[in-house]
Amino acid sequence: ETYLNLLPLGAVNGVGAGANYFFGKDVEDLTLAECAYLASITKGPSLYSPYLHPENARRRQQTVLYKMYEQGYITAEEYKQAAAEEVNFHSSIKYEAVQDYYTDLLIENVIADLMDAYGCTYQYAESMVFHGGLKIYSAEIPEQQAKVEAIFADESNFPKPIATDKEDPQAAIFIMDYDGRVVATVGGRGEKTANRVQNRATMAKRQIGSAIKPLAAYTPAIEMNLVHYSTPMNDHPITLSNGSEWPPNYGSKPGVYSYKDQPLEFALQNSTNTTAAQLVEMLTPQKSFDFVTQKLFFTTLVKGEKRNGQVFTDIDYSPMALGGMTDGVYCSEVTAAYQIFGNGGFYNEPYTYYKVTVMEKSTERLLLETKKSSIRAVQEDTAYVMNRMMQRVIYGPSGTAKELARDWEDWHIFGKTGTTGSTQYTRDKYFAGGTPYFVGACWMGYDYNKELNN
Repeated sequence: ETYLNLLPLGAVNGVGAGANYFFGKDVEDLTLAECAYLASITKGPSLYSPYLHPENARRRQQTVLYKMYEQGYITAEEYKQAAAEEVNFHSSIKYEAVQDYYTDLLIENVIADLMDAYGCTYQYAESMVFHGGLKIYSAEIPEQQAKVEAIFADESNFPKPIATDKEDPQAAIFIMDYDGRVVATVGGRGEKTANRVQNRATMAKRQIGSAIKPLAAYTPAIEMNLVHYSTPMNDHPITLSNGSEWPPNYGSKPGVYSYKDQPLEFALQNSTNTTAAQLVEMLTPQKSFDFVTQKLFFTTLVKGEKRNGQVFTDIDYSPMALGGMTDGVYCSEVTAAYQIFGNGGFYNEPYTYYKVTVMEKSTERLLLETKKSSIRAVQEDTAYVMNRMMQRVIYGPSGTAKELARDWEDWHIFGKTGTTGSTQYTRDKYFAGGTPYFVGACWMGYDYNKELNN
């Protein structure tokens, strides 16, 4: 069975793909004469291809049929009929020169799950996907994918190139619904020109900036009943173990604070750094770290790692309060985390397919199936309060994303912006949030971490 799924037939591998490529039908519908052609091609896929060398293929097919008769696999009458049959060649296989980012991700997910489920190697699982006659039931919404692809392919949506730059700023986005279904993803700007290329939304660890605040500071603090929607928070720094005052507020000079009380909602709306730092201080960095790794399943955070003689860890104030991670995070994992604010506090693992099957004797055999499971990350009340607080980021008078309100006035969007760098320059721009239908995370910056120009 394995050999039949993998045998080389030139442009395709396996009898399932071969049946469609040469005869435009499924393998169980092939005639004896057509089966003999497939058996013939394996001796030399180029030399005996019916498309490239029809005479060679015909002679080889006749030899196969005669040997089948000679060895008693077919009767004399079956041999005569098959040898005289006129075979028509046409392909029902559709080729896409360049597939979208979603299909890239889908392929890699199926390969990984085949390896996990059946204990096979990457090479074998990859061969099954491309040559094993599998049917993959994708969860993609093609219309949404096409819309997002068009936005990222349109250069007018990005800053004008800078002559001295060796490459332009890049961008990525990941979108899913509130049950875990991945809807669309794009891993880079401009027109996609190759298959299975880097998807920055799922493969690149990028800095999240203040978009971490709702996840690592505000949500666990509300969940643990330390603060509430209207809790007054004084704009003052915390004192670190070395005696220094930290952090500065974005857009303010270091050491300048208002020392005024402001409601928790306003602090998030305005992205006040001191409030996030105070919340992590109440929680402790360890509890913040535990929440985002154990409840929201972030995989890229560093617990404690020695590199070049120096110890790095994300169990600290800067990573948990302001998003200055050791390595960064994936857009896909940020999106999955933000879903809890739109579905009552449940975490659903993102999925790109419903099931994977293979045809066996006219019957589909199930190989893989997505088993959706909702894990409660926070209580419904916490998710509700956070949703309303993050709506103020867009609809509030000082919200850092208030420009979105002009076009989405009645949509009840929630979200949070993120910026890394300093008051003088910016390296990463981030937005994570959701509509009543979908939730997503989007990053923009340079691959090589250069400062953004405006």
